[in-house]
Amino acid sequence: SVKILSLFYLELIKFDYICLTCQTIIAGLFAKDPSTLRRVGLVLLQLPFSVQRNPKQILLADDCFELLKIPKDRISQVVTNSTEKHFGRQVLKHENLEKYFSSKVPSLKEFYSQKINGDSKISSLTLLANVAQILQRYEFKRTHGEWINSEKPVLDSAISAQINETLDMTDKEIEICKLVRTEMRLAVNNLLKVKSSVRFYIDDGILVIPTTAYPPPKLGSKEIFSDDYQNRSFSLLSIASISGCCQVSLPLGYHDKCPVSVSFIARHGGDRFLLDTVQTVYSSLQEHADTVAKSKLSPNAVKQEHSAEAVKEKVSIIL
Repeated sequence: SVKILSLFYLELIKFDYICLTCQTIIAGLFAKDPSTLRRVGLVLLQLPFSVQRNPKQILLADDCFELLKIPKDRISQVVTNSTEKHFGRQVLKHENLEKYFSSKVPSLKEFYSQKINGDSKISSLTLLANVAQILQRYEFKRTHGEWINSEKPVLDSAISAQINETLDMTDKEIEICKLVRTEMRLAVNNLLKVKSSVRFYIDDGILVIPTTAYPPPKLGSKEIFSDDYQNRSFSLLSIASISGCCQVSLPLGYHDKCPVSVSFIARHGGDRFLLDTVQTVYSSLQEHADTVAKSKLSPNAVKQEHSAEAVKEKVSIIL
């Protein structure tokens, strides 16, 4: 099978000959290797030359990995091992995005009060998933509504129901969703800033999340329309799509004969930095993914391997 990488959210590309489902959420490309992805990405974006930089911080979103329907160590341990090999243990950080977005995206609370009745508690990631779905359907309806009304295409009943949901949205609710999008860009950009030794911040951080929570669904499966599937999937997709940040999805082999992958996210406008980082770590990620997949390590064995690597690092420092 061909290993495919994908780069999404290339906002500078001209879309004159591309039919988009919505204007501001998703655009991207696929490539079979990181070198091709980087070369094509740089040409499409027409980015100026800059010196390649290594990330100063790689953030693993722990709560996002809890959404996985496969063992989270199957992905997180691969990223951890590869990061330590290339950039050192000190670069690795952990973040709870649920708490971070709750405090840094205040319009989510207003969206919550508009949409939810009662005292039920909904996570900020789930709220972001709802915002992403609303914006996607709203923009799809705005872009293709005239064609749908004139041609009356036969759509799946579930898709038609989702599109028609936007008719019940008030202008105020749509404006709140747009405000969430603005605040999300600022929040993610600030999250990925690293304080340097000379008292200013540099945009040298990478956020790591699972690409999807579920294994690929079977052809014709109705599970993709379930609330759990939609919420888990859009919770992960919405982070980059709403904030407008760039995201690369990287294959990490297979689990139970199903492909798995991980996503790297850089700040809005950090496409070159992200492409350079991916090219640096890709081979190492594949090596560690193969090792983990073949050994079928238990959680205890993973911890033992991690401890052994820590001892090696301490010994090398002493020597």
